[in-house]
Amino acid sequence: PTVKLVACTTTPWTLPSNLALCVNPNSIYVKILGLFI
Repeated sequence: PTVKLVACTTTPWTLPSNLALCVNPNSIYVKILGLFI
């Protein structure tokens, strides 16, 4: 299955918080909760 992350940045000072969405293609990730908003 494909999982996608979306971040909306409207102001420059929100960029640091959006860095939490950075991922490493060589790492293994686990989907904990699959709720849609």
